[in-house]
Amino acid sequence: MYTKKAVIDRLEQNQAVIQTNDGQILLWDINNLPPNLSEGDEVVIEVKNLAEADKEQQELAKSILDEIFNPAMSGAQITKETT
Repeated sequence: MYTKKAVIDRLEQNQAVIQTNDGQILLWDINNLPPNLSEGDEVVIEVKNLAEADKEQQELAKSILDEIFNPAMSGAQITKETT
């Protein structure tokens, strides 16, 4: 996984100016950032190819569905109390 730590340096019009720890500057459309970010927030930038990202999303979705529909298979146990 390829990641870089960075800081939201400032917000200008419709873009965020993001500065990485090694001094690189990235201009990022504000509409493509989480809404709760503000100036000074630390972020992590991750780069991966689309096929890898798609595979990770599919595996996560499958895991969540397995946990919902097959709780015994996921390690979660439901117990019934009797009184």
